[in-house]
Amino acid sequence: MPEFTPASPEKRGPKTENIPAQEQAPVQSPEFGTPASVQVPAEFGSAHSESQAAPVHQPTALEAQVESVLEQDLGTLYRDLSPEAKLQFKQDGERVAIQIAGLLERAKVKVAQIIKLIREWLVRLPGVSKYFVEQAAKIKADKIIHLK
Repeated sequence: MPEFTPASPEKRGPKTENIPAQEQAPVQSPEFGTPASVQVPAEFGSAHSESQAAPVHQPTALEAQVESVLEQDLGTLYRDLSPEAKLQFKQDGERVAIQIAGLLERAKVKVAQIIKLIREWLVRLPGVSKYFVEQAAKIKADKIIHLK
């Protein structure tokens, strides 16, 4: 069996104190491995700023059309929701609209996925029957397909 002999300090690697300052590699910052000498412009701000709000998503034209189709015929059900439930339902609807718009931009549209997204969104409404959800999901999916 071969014997292991530890490397002597001279063989471990180059010493940085013998290298002139111009030839030394820049010191790596702990974040993202970027050189510490790189300055980030003030307009970009800090990556870890707690005070920055999440960026607001500006809906595209297709997303806006999908949202309008999704909100059709839901006025009375939406009005009966509590303010917190309204906010959550609206945010979920916007998320579903973005996902559906992404599906519509593909070459092959998967109608079953669109119906599934709409169904999962409509189920969150309290007091609606599963038959209403199924029928509304299919009608809305059909209207959305015609947008493409």
